[in-house]
Amino acid sequence: MAFDEWEYAAELSELEENRPYAVKLGKKNILLVRIGNRVYANLAKCTHYGAPLKEGIVVGNEVVCPWHAARFKIEDGRVTAPPALQNLTRYEVKIEEGKVYVRKTRTETRKVTSTGKRETVVIIGAGGAGTACAQALRDEGYDGKIRIITAESSYPYDRPNLSKEFLTGEVKQEWMFLHPENYYSDNEIEIVFNEKVMEIDLKDKKVILASGGKMEYDKLVLATGAIPRTPDISGVYTQGFYLFRSMSDASAILSALEKSKRVVIIGDGFLGLEIASSLREKDVDVELVGRSEVPLRKVFGERIGGWIKHLHKESGTIYHSGRTVQEIRGVGKVKEVLLDDGTLISTSIVIAAVGVIPAVDYLEGTGITKNNGVIVNQFLETPIDDIYAAGDIAIVPDPITREKRRIEHWVEAQNQGIHVARVIVGKKQKYSEVPFFWTHQCDKSIKYFGYASRIDSIKYRGSVEDGEFIAGYFRRGRLRAVAGCGMAEELLYLGELIKNRIKIKEHVFEDTHISFREFYEDMVERRK
Repeated sequence: MAFDEWEYAAELSELEENRPYAVKLGKKNILLVRIGNRVYANLAKCTHYGAPLKEGIVVGNEVVCPWHAARFKIEDGRVTAPPALQNLTRYEVKIEEGKVYVRKTRTETRKVTSTGKRETVVIIGAGGAGTACAQALRDEGYDGKIRIITAESSYPYDRPNLSKEFLTGEVKQEWMFLHPENYYSDNEIEIVFNEKVMEIDLKDKKVILASGGKMEYDKLVLATGAIPRTPDISGVYTQGFYLFRSMSDASAILSALEKSKRVVIIGDGFLGLEIASSLREKDVDVELVGRSEVPLRKVFGERIGGWIKHLHKESGTIYHSGRTVQEIRGVGKVKEVLLDDGTLISTSIVIAAVGVIPAVDYLEGTGITKNNGVIVNQFLETPIDDIYAAGDIAIVPDPITREKRRIEHWVEAQNQGIHVARVIVGKKQKYSEVPFFWTHQCDKSIKYFGYASRIDSIKYRGSVEDGEFIAGYFRRGRLRAVAGCGMAEELLYLGELIKNRIKIKEHVFEDTHISFREFYEDMVERRK
């Protein structure tokens, strides 16, 4: 499709209002959305992992991705919510005699233009929160200096994919980066690599670096994320023992797997289970050691946790439930693992995935840390002027329950980073995002919307055992969160119900004759 060349796409009568519709023009899949008598056209694949947006939903003036709930403006394809970072390609539309035609739109390039004295925003951390904050600052028109400090040597990358497609080998390292290198220079975002922050000089507004240098700031964003816990057992410093957090960790494990195809994983949380799933795809012999009898029970409940455990056993993982590792044995390098019941497992590779600790040691003495996190208000501001926190370290007031929450999710971190950027440029609104995360295990993708630290009941639709279900987590008769596998459209609409604080009763949730889509649309109409 060339510029200025109109191509027939569809009959206007074929397009149902507020429903995504995809057509193929040449080699491109184009998404059409009709709102009233207007039709909008954008690229039909999500810019995150390429999900088909025709399987998503349209809410208001946005289309929501069916895989990971990224959101895009229908009018111009602009990304409005992560995990997607790039906008959709937009197409012009004209309607003649009931026929819809589209053509390419020339891309407008945006340049950073400096005006007057330029203030400096320093962002500590190049993970989801820090990178999203830097991008959002530029997207919002911020023309000051932006400097990101990272302890790593690589450009910001897609951390959730480390335990998934990167570990399986489906995704190459060069595909993992969130942006090409020139993105940062083009947008005047400076990245300081291989540098650790030791402390903050609050009086003079300077960041003290481990190298001895100092960096001045006008605004400071704390987005240091977390570091993996090291199990308190002997042998963890033996060759062949690995923690799992960074790209270098994952790359080192992949190198080790070239010599051995037998691995012991300590920990049956999300990370340990995802690693196990990915390694089984590579035909690695995996033995998983978990403290609990049912994995992820605190998050999903007994029934879904049991189903997840069954999936892993069916995949060939040897599962040591309710067990702990007593010792990692070997002279110079790992040879075997001793469990608390006396079981000995021969292996040369041990991977620990037993949780993380918020990286806040450099904030000692500032008075803004509590319970291994950073206290922020509804604007993600710390008690110290011009300092903000986002991501794994931020303790945020939940907009619905009013509880203080600290959540270690990639999309939550990105959302918080974006929000901080908007506050910095003067768009000061309360943070009100509903947490979302996904996990991919044994060829099943489970998604979760909401926040439910305490629940009274779990209600279900579909079949957990068949891997097509939605679970609703209720507290005092109110839906706090949902989890699901398959049933993507209905799950997305439930996410919208939670986001918009629309109540749904337990018996309605369980009634399969009631469509969540229709329920949502009816409730939105009533609010008008």
